[in-house]
Amino acid sequence: THPMVRDVFEGAKRIGYGARAIMEGGWQSVPRLSFPGGCLVGDSAGFVNVPRIKGSHNAILSGMLCADHVFAALQAGRSHDEVASYEEAWRSSPIGYDLKRVRNVKPLWSKYGTAAGVALGGLDMWLT
Repeated sequence: THPMVRDVFEGAKRIGYGARAIMEGGWQSVPRLSFPGGCLVGDSAGFVNVPRIKGSHNAILSGMLCADHVFAALQAGRSHDEVASYEEAWRSSPIGYDLKRVRNVKPLWSKYGTAAGVALGGLDMWLT
């Protein structure tokens, strides 16, 4: 409906819709991240900081962290095996620090509802 693009779409017919879902994850729900020949990073790993709606930063950081561990494995002459060091390293990385601070917010929100859960989650984040 913006005046600068309204004429472009005049008389057009919508043929499809799109949506984006936020993969709620967090400290307690991160799946196994490494498997023979691959790793999970970003949203697929559950690295979204739900209260801050912060997923892009952790997605980029997890890709970099995984790449560092894959590179080290390749330098050591390993290939097609599991990069278990990535699995062990994420909790002590900036991603782990970020997610650990907010680990109780979503469970509190789910258990006590929006108003009380957000208040308790905020208190928990402030005290942590």
